[in-house]
Amino acid sequence: MSMPGPARRYWWITLGLVLALAAGAGMACYHFSCDHTAHAAARDGDVMNWMRHEFCLSDAQYAEILRLHETHSEVCARHCAAVRLAREQLDEARGRGVPGALNAAEQELRRTEEVCWASTEEHVRRVAAVMAPDSGARYLALVLPRLAALDHEGPPSPSLSR
Repeated sequence: MSMPGPARRYWWITLGLVLALAAGAGMACYHFSCDHTAHAAARDGDVMNWMRHEFCLSDAQYAEILRLHETHSEVCARHCAAVRLAREQLDEARGRGVPGALNAAEQELRRTEEVCWASTEEHVRRVAAVMAPDSGARYLALVLPRLAALDHEGPPSPSLSR
């Protein structure tokens, strides 16, 4: 069954208006429900400011997390240096081809990586403990799975651009 000319035109106009209203309502919901400061901080690469807004940190929580980050950065730098040294020693042992030295170098690399990962996990859990329980749980769910990807090139930067 085909619609007559004017009815078809009104149908298309109605459909266009409904779609425009739906798009407008969707954009309005997005605009009024998202945290623009968190989006700006993420866009600018400011992890600490993003965390502050994403996890609704109070000034005291934010200051404590900054302190924890600074303290851990020093420890992390030492651990990462140890991992890099162990990697260099492993490369040297491979070059020499001595099985005992190669095995010892591999064990040392595993040990230093495990120390670094354990220290970083402990730090992440301390940061989560500063947050409200639901925010801390969400933070752990976001960050803990990423620990396996640590490159041991130094402390994570508070900027996403690194």
